[in-house]
This record gives sequence, structure tokens and C-alpha cells, in this order.
Amino acid sequence: MGCIASFGQGSVSLVWTPDGTRLLSGDREDTLIREWDSSWNQVSDIWKGRTGYPWCFAVNCNGTIVASPTTGNHVRLWQLSDRRTIAIFQHSDFPCCITFSTDGRHILTGGKDKKISKWKVPEHAWPDNASNEDQATYQVWSHSIFIRS
Repeated sequence: MGCIASFGQGSVSLVWTPDGTRLLSGDREDTLIREWDSSWNQVSDIWKGRTGYPWCFAVNCNGTIVASPTTGNHVRLWQLSDRRTIAIFQHSDFPCCITFSTDGRHILTGGKDKKISKWKVPEHAWPDNASNEDQATYQVWSHSIFIRS
């Protein structure tokens, strides 16, 4: 096992793009997301201007959209290619985990509010193989407790 990087107080979130060419990492110390080029094992880009700590984030199934938390209990969806914001969703408390549905049409978040919330990804950003069924957006209430690290 080898170390490919060392920075700040340590990574708290890591996610690969589906094609395996890029690794995104979030740090406890700052609000930056680092994009790593997997072929060179070095930072190829540092994404600045994203407000909020990147404790968690997710990449959709075709590697075109990233979801991440922002300040004010928001979840931001943005285009991976140009970092353009696609949508911002309001969570009722700090989002602690984020994932895309397997078809890429929704994101789900779990937060300190003990809820799992589900939002529809804008249709223009759906993966090519996603259909136009089940357009409902709703919240699923959970009785689980927040897990502290």
C-alpha cells in the first residue's frame, strides 16, 4: 500500500468517477474539493468557491454530475465538466451523506435531522438511459439516529 497524497487534516470523503479516471476528495480543514488524475497520482484541479465542507459527495452513474453539501443545509448539483450549478436543494439540517439513485434520476440525502430526503434531478441532466416515469419528489421519514464519527 502506498500513499498517493497528504494534505490538511485528512480526507473525509472520497469518490471515483465511474470511468475510474478521476478521484474526488474532500478535506476536514477547508471547503475545497480536490480532483485527482488517477493516471498521474497528483491533483489535477482544486475546486474553489464551493461553500461548505465537503464531508460527503457523490457522482452519478455516467460521471457527469456531482452532488455535494453547501452551507445553509443545501445540497448542490453541478456539472462535472464545467462546475456549473444545475440545481440547489434545501435540506432541513446538515446533510451527512449523499447518493444518486441507480438510474441517476434522483439524489437521496441523509442528515442530522434523522430524515432521508429524495429530490428529482432536472431532466436535462438525466443519464441517457433514464426514462421519464415516476416524477414525484418526496421525503422518507426515518427513525434512525445520527451516527457520529
